[in-house]
Amino acid sequence: DIISAQHVILYLEDAYAHISSTLIRNCIDQGKDVSDMVDPLCEKYIYEKGLYKKEPLFKTEVKTLNKKIRIIKSPDKSILKNLSKKFSEVSFESLMLFAQDENIRCLVLEDSQGRVLGFSVFKWLSSTSLYDAFNDSSISDFIRNIYVGRIVYLGGIFGDYNSCQILLTETLTFSLEKDYTFMIYSDELSNKADPYTEEMIILSGFTKINHKRSIYFVNMSNPCTLNMDIENYIKEPFLSSPAVKDVITSSRVRLREAISALYPSNLLISFDNSMFNQKLISKICEENNVPDYPLYPKQLGEKMCVPFGHILSKLIIPNTVSKSLHTEKLFTRDLDSFSIRAYAYYMHLDGQMNTIKSFDKPVILVDDILNKGYRINALDPLLNKHNIDVSKVIVGILTGKGKELMQIQNRQVESAYFIPKLKVWFNESVLYPFISGDGIEKSEFFGSMIPSVNLILPYASPHYIKDTTNYALYRLSYTCLENSRMILMALEDEYEKLFERKLTVSSLNEVLNYPRVVDYGDNLLYSKNISASSYINDDIEKLSRLKKTILK
Repeated sequence: DIISAQHVILYLEDAYAHISSTLIRNCIDQGKDVSDMVDPLCEKYIYEKGLYKKEPLFKTEVKTLNKKIRIIKSPDKSILKNLSKKFSEVSFESLMLFAQDENIRCLVLEDSQGRVLGFSVFKWLSSTSLYDAFNDSSISDFIRNIYVGRIVYLGGIFGDYNSCQILLTETLTFSLEKDYTFMIYSDELSNKADPYTEEMIILSGFTKINHKRSIYFVNMSNPCTLNMDIENYIKEPFLSSPAVKDVITSSRVRLREAISALYPSNLLISFDNSMFNQKLISKICEENNVPDYPLYPKQLGEKMCVPFGHILSKLIIPNTVSKSLHTEKLFTRDLDSFSIRAYAYYMHLDGQMNTIKSFDKPVILVDDILNKGYRINALDPLLNKHNIDVSKVIVGILTGKGKELMQIQNRQVESAYFIPKLKVWFNESVLYPFISGDGIEKSEFFGSMIPSVNLILPYASPHYIKDTTNYALYRLSYTCLENSRMILMALEDEYEKLFERKLTVSSLNEVLNYPRVVDYGDNLLYSKNISASSYINDDIEKLSRLKKTILK
């Protein structure tokens, strides 16, 4: 009665009536035979493409935003006293001596209940007051001979290790926004030496001035950045595994050491993934005039969020409609050039723009970084063609060049962090084979996994890293291969414990959100029975064989 057009009602036999996509998925997850449920050709296609495998049907709810930064200008004695009481390692007398300056700033990290998790203190330091600050002519002479621009003096960072890492990043980016280009750090506000803080400082590119006192310096004029984003690429429950977490933590220490060695005494800013996402989400919700926590009953803002990279694409933004633009950087075979195209298995970019337009809402474009603007330049003509109303572009890291680009395109832009000038930026995940990478043209897919290239040795020449030594490039590449192998081995161990079978290349999509395979060429094929870490072992051996030529 409902369908007026000519139609046929087909009744299935009892043997087939119970079959559903959910049943097929469950059987494949449990390793059961599905040949009696689907056509043989369909079954072959499912297994070839790795379909129906533990892929979450919905996006992940954002955890409650539980950290915030408060900046106190010229804090008085009572504020400093209250802060110092919370951390036994703070020398209150030294802190008060440091604070005898109207240029002092205090950056406080708090949780959602307003409890202090840590704080840092810093101030502007003129070139004429160097001796007054350190009471050592050798130190003041050294600084005077090498500093560039304005000097900021970081007197101390206090809190647990994670809080101190966040505080250091926030202090560095705050100083860069105020056009400081040279930082000095000293631990002389502390009652005792803290090896963890010292390690964190060194991993950020700081160099010790002398061996008698713990005083360090770093050039901030042209920093590097590292977005520690690998959590976005690993699925649960593997991401929550203590063993996997430990490997990720140790791998980051090695990676930061290798990146810092590219440009000694040059600043490296490492961005914590949760804090990075939290600040972005707060900016998006503010632009959409909605709170950054879920409302019940649901109330959606008038604007929609459109991530055009991997960032936030798997998360639900509170009280905000979101629809990702699935884009991919696709290199030519010789790696001489690349273009921005639709991500594999997704509709072409013009068709995706049609979908965005159909929502009939102002758009908030979101990405992790805006510097040279390759993605936004590729999308700009399509946005104009479809007459899509872009309310604002919000990015994690914005540079002076990126801001200028938005002025040229006549678009409003806002960022979680502003860095005027950037030497090189790194995304942790893209450095790791099989976990992520960039696409490459005319390559055959392996199941559902995309052939890709990682711009490290021995896969490619890391030409985007300029003005450094061959040894530093070799060390970075070797570190990335080792880190990728260790992370994959931890995932393989956890997978075997959970499912009592081996994690092979063909089943990587069960543990990774965006599994890739390294493009070795058209004539080298992957085996479905070998683990990804075994292939990386071979690549480490290849790189070792090239060592003498690379380091000539």
